[in-house]
Amino acid sequence: MIPGPARRSTGFTLVETMVVLLLVALLAAAVVLTLPDGGGAVRATERFAAHLVHARDEAMLGMRPVRVVVDADGYRFERQDWGRWQALADGPFKPVHWESGVRPVLDRDAAPVSFVFDLQGGAGGSGSLVLAGERARMRVEVDPDGEVHVE
Repeated sequence: MIPGPARRSTGFTLVETMVVLLLVALLAAAVVLTLPDGGGAVRATERFAAHLVHARDEAMLGMRPVRVVVDADGYRFERQDWGRWQALADGPFKPVHWESGVRPVLDRDAAPVSFVFDLQGGAGGSGSLVLAGERARMRVEVDPDGEVHVE
């Protein structure tokens, strides 16, 4: 048999495809590295919101109101027992100090802010707290039904 004209394949070679993927990965890394990093404020806000949800659940399961008190140093948990607020300090209810570079935005008088959850998980009113870091500000809101939202 006499061979016919050689067929030329079309498309990209494996090497060309790998070079393009490498360039795309380098560009993506450059974009990610130039994005602003909320870092500490984002982590602290998510952690605080999770602790609020845990406090709400504890109020419902423990059948006693639970209060989260926030000040410039951090936040602590208290449970109402016979009309008096008792500090909770065990397990997940240990007092928490703000991460370095993160601070709550409080009123001028720096009075502590409280979030109180009742037996049904409601908060008895809405409230919010803004946490500021070096490059980001995040807000945690608690609605009257006790739902926690992060903005």
